[in-house]
Formats: sequence, structure tokens, C-alpha cells
Amino acid sequence: MSLFAKILTYSIKTCLSYFAAGTKEISERARKLNKEPTFRLVSNLILLDSDMIDFIVSNGIKVSTSLDGIETVHNKYRKLPGSDGSYIKVLDNINRLRRVGVNVGAMAVITADSLTDPEAIVDNFANLGIYPFVINPVFSSGRATNSWNILGIDPNMYSQFWKRLAKRCLEYQSQNIPIWDSSFELLLRKVILAQEPEYLDLMSPCGCIHGQIAYDLQGNVYPCNDARCDQKVILGNVMENSFKDVSECKEALKIKDASIINSERCGLCAYRPWCGRCPISNKLLFGKYDVPSEMTYNCRIWKGLFDKFFELIFEDMNKITMAASLVRQYDITRRS
Repeated sequence: MSLFAKILTYSIKTCLSYFAAGTKEISERARKLNKEPTFRLVSNLILLDSDMIDFIVSNGIKVSTSLDGIETVHNKYRKLPGSDGSYIKVLDNINRLRRVGVNVGAMAVITADSLTDPEAIVDNFANLGIYPFVINPVFSSGRATNSWNILGIDPNMYSQFWKRLAKRCLEYQSQNIPIWDSSFELLLRKVILAQEPEYLDLMSPCGCIHGQIAYDLQGNVYPCNDARCDQKVILGNVMENSFKDVSECKEALKIKDASIINSERCGLCAYRPWCGRCPISNKLLFGKYDVPSEMTYNCRIWKGLFDKFFELIFEDMNKITMAASLVRQYDITRRS
């Protein structure tokens, strides 16, 4: 192990010791409020060791990681020093956690390299026994901004990719294998099952502040995780402000107002009943919260997915009904 890796591992274990004390206090406070907190570790899993696994198991922590569909694509952008890529290492550690009963959630970030073979992505997750899974199109923020000409995807191409991916999932579902991606599940719940899954980006007003909030090491409070990137949106500080201060400040009210769907922002769009707006992504791309929806990347991505989802409904309603049944079964299993 390199010196850098040793230092980083020590830092992680130090953070975990503080985290252990924090989870205990949070759990005790939650019990008094008749609430049950959930803790999730989001990590690339590269430096996972036996001590960390023991900690995860003993504290009932859920785990999520990134696994970009297929090995070649994952390794192209997620490299290790002196190695061709991190795919095998990540998969190794996913399996170590699964052997001790920890179910690891996997997310594939979809870049231009992923668009050519969506079926291979589904096949790989199915072979690994990872389902359901999450796919997210790459967004132009952080380090991706400087490489957008390489990584970036056209929303129309993404929707075509997604339809093929969804159809592959439906083929597996016909064999009673409950595999689907998170976007398909969201649309299925909203449109077919008439549920509100409370996915924060597809709500009006959006779920930031009251459904999600983020902090940094200085105690600064952000309306959501993405608000920590690039043009930071700070609503207050935990050492100085109450939640009431933060949620009712001028900036918070501007964000909430800009997230509300209305005719000026979304016109006569047929998908308004199920959709949402993300002012923070608008701020990152345009420098302001309130931008006509048709100008935004999020709108073009989700409108494309809605289009393709309704195409799937018209092409084979029986398969969509079967998928809805599998989702209901999944809910029952998850609750039991």
C-alpha cells in the first residue's frame, strides 16, 4: 500500500470513529422523536478493509458505490495508480460486503462511451446479481465541466439509449428477474401506480431543504448536495442558525419559488403532473435559479425519458403491467 493510501486509510478510520459516536447520539435523539434514522456510506470502496467491514455490519450501515455498467467503460475514467482501472477492486469489495449480508447499491454514470451498448450494461448487472440499479447521465458540473466535449451526452441520444436499456430489463422481467433502473422505476410509480416516490428532482416544489440538506466541515448549510459544487449556495451555518432560519431565509424562498412548475416555466407540457424543476442545476449552468425549462439539460433529459416510457406503454402494455407487479412485490419484500 502506498504512503498516500496509508494516510487516507488512517483518515477514513478516524472519521469512522467520530461517525460511530455521531450515529449513537443521532439514534438516541431519534428514538425520543419516534423516528428511525438510516445511515448510508457512499464510497468508491477502493480502501475497504476488514475493520471497516466490521464497522459497517455492526452499525447497520447501508452502502452505495459507483460501477459504470461494464468493465472497459468503468476503467477508462476510474483508474488506480499503477493499474489499468478499479473495476475488479470495486467488484471484489462489493462481494466481500455481500458475503456478510450487506446489500450494496450500484450506480452507473452514463457518459458518451456508455451509449453504444445499453444491453451490455443490463446484462452485466444481471450477471452480478445487482438489481435494481441506478443510472445517471453525466452532468456538466465539477470536473466533468472541463471534459464535457469528451464525456457529455446529447439528451436525444440518451433517451434512445434508455429505451433500449428499459426493453432489456423488461426481457429479464419476463423471466421473473426483478431488474430495472431507477429512472424506469420512478416513471412506473408515477404514471402507472399513481404513487409519489418523493424523488426530489421530480417534485414541485423540489425536495431541497425540506427533503434534503447538506453540510460541510465548517458547518455551512446547503439546500442540497449539488449546491456544494461550483457556484456554492450557502443558506446559513449550524453554529449560528436554526433550521427555521435556514428554511425561511430569502435565498431558500427564491429556490423554492423557482422550483414550482407553472405555465410560464413549463407551458402546456403534457408531463407537468409528474415532473419537477431543479433550480440548483440551473444556477450551476446559467448563474440563476429561474430559467425557462426548455432551456435546461434536466428538462430535455426527463422529457426524453417520458417520451420513451409512453412509447414502451403503447408497444407492450402487458410487459409494463408485469413490471408494475414486480415493483409491488419488491416493496413487500423490502418491508418484510
